[in-house]
Amino acid sequence: MSDLYKKVLYLTEECRITVTEMCKQAGVTRSIISEFGAGRTKRLSTGTLMKICEFFGVTTDYLTGLKSNDTIRCPICGFTFPTNDEQGSLAHSEYHISFERMKNEYKKIYPLYEAEDMSAEGIGFLEGKISLPKDLVFDTVEQMLKGLFSQSVMAKSEGHPQFEEYAAMLLAQPRFKKALPRADYKKLCDIYGATKGIEDGNLFDKTGQIQSPVFATQPENVTLLPNNKVRLIPLYESASAGFGVTANSTIIDYMPLFITSDFEAESTMCIKVKGNSMYPKIEDGDIVQVVKTPTVDSGKIAVVLLDEDEGLIKRVVYGEDWIELQSINPEYAPRRFEGAEVQRIRVVGLVKKIIKEC
Repeated sequence: MSDLYKKVLYLTEECRITVTEMCKQAGVTRSIISEFGAGRTKRLSTGTLMKICEFFGVTTDYLTGLKSNDTIRCPICGFTFPTNDEQGSLAHSEYHISFERMKNEYKKIYPLYEAEDMSAEGIGFLEGKISLPKDLVFDTVEQMLKGLFSQSVMAKSEGHPQFEEYAAMLLAQPRFKKALPRADYKKLCDIYGATKGIEDGNLFDKTGQIQSPVFATQPENVTLLPNNKVRLIPLYESASAGFGVTANSTIIDYMPLFITSDFEAESTMCIKVKGNSMYPKIEDGDIVQVVKTPTVDSGKIAVVLLDEDEGLIKRVVYGEDWIELQSINPEYAPRRFEGAEVQRIRVVGLVKKIIKEC
């Protein structure tokens, strides 16, 4: 049994998932893994390796043995913990069991990293920091409600309302009614209702014990946050500078950002965007909050290095043996890299938030 296959088994065991289920969710052909595990094939394709790495949030260097340790992101519950770490493994096991229990009880909940990602664009829209095409508002806000619901359930744990009731209580908040276009707000209320129960500015709990820093409203236009969770994140003048592929990688400023996780704070940077290839979502002069990661899901906006000397912010789409870098601006054609050319692309960060230039 090869060391690579042993690591695949280790990752599945740590994340409490079978190899068959991993293949199904990651989009990997089960027979390919079986043949490789039995030693009848000697290598896995680049596309298969990248899918496995993306699924567990590890690097190809770790999977192929170029480095001995890495950080795992459980694809089921979203918990992040180091490899070969007994305490981290136990902490993940406890959280994983709790997450599975909550998922059985509440059904529509997602891993934390996915829930935060689902919420980000809708939150930016409600805060007036990003604009959305009219035909995307409804779907984006509905996704946001699902993302916030997942975060709220895991924070509250006991006695939480089901999604439909929770959505109705958020939609009853004045802030939602004020921010959403009338037609979209009516459509959402027709589906979920609008029932008072969560004080405006809160995620959950009538007593206000669990507050959302995103929707805090007292005093007006001021968000009160725990001081130890407001981090000064370095701002770089370009993606290339931020990831050290230019001679001048000087930090040009610091951005105060609310980040609850110490691990995420250490892995976060901000980059000032140049150019309009991602217009209208990301414009020239905007700042993007980036979490360093070697893998992202297909379709996500990421920072990638091309030939290790050019940093780009693009939507990354994977195929079986190709990677395509897509711009949002239709004036910029997609760039596809096939076969051995995929090695020219290295994902280095996930764009988590867009901060619009004032």
